[in-house]
Amino acid sequence: MSQSVTNLSCDYLVIGAGAASLAFIDTLLTELPSTKVVLVDKNAAPGGHWVHDYDFVTLHQPSLLYGVASKQLEGNWMTNCILKGTLPWKHQATKKEILAYFQKFVDEKVASGQLQYFPECEYDFGAVQHNNDTTTHTFASLDGNAKYTVQVKYKLVNGILGECKIPAQCPPQFAVDDGITLLTPNQLYDSYQQGSANKENTPIKKKYIVLGCGKTAMDTVVYLLRT
Repeated sequence: MSQSVTNLSCDYLVIGAGAASLAFIDTLLTELPSTKVVLVDKNAAPGGHWVHDYDFVTLHQPSLLYGVASKQLEGNWMTNCILKGTLPWKHQATKKEILAYFQKFVDEKVASGQLQYFPECEYDFGAVQHNNDTTTHTFASLDGNAKYTVQVKYKLVNGILGECKIPAQCPPQFAVDDGITLLTPNQLYDSYQQGSANKENTPIKKKYIVLGCGKTAMDTVVYLLRT
């Protein structure tokens, strides 16, 4: 099967559709509405590490302090207070809410004509061509069926530099002895859900050692205590 080639042009080419990239795009398009942006991301949906995060994750901060400046993550304040019984400044978004929020933002910018979004594509950092007034960049779909060249007028924005990675994306850097079950938070959640679906009381053993004491580790501890 031959690879199709599509030629694009934009003012800014943004690599990565995580929270930082989307916040940049939001501010850019708010202050310069005529700007044209091309957004390239490996994931099937916008949201960066949230796409891969464990399903029991939530924000550790109020939703109104997170997201893009032009769009409320906590939603309508009256709906929160009356229907959900939650004060807006106490709302802490779930993974599902965060992904839906970022997807809606991207969809709105695409519909406005300000943004072209290419999910499940990978940018080639080694194939940059400099012309007189523009720079030409290249990216391709992960399935290899499509290739794109982009003439960029102003700037390439690398939104994946220093990106967050969760345990599910990082193989352990140590040996694991036979008889030890090593699980990521994602696998822990999946094991519990599978056990619940099979009406088993204990899908996995009840003795745990949690490695680390950051947000992910504390989320896991709280999840274990609650379930």
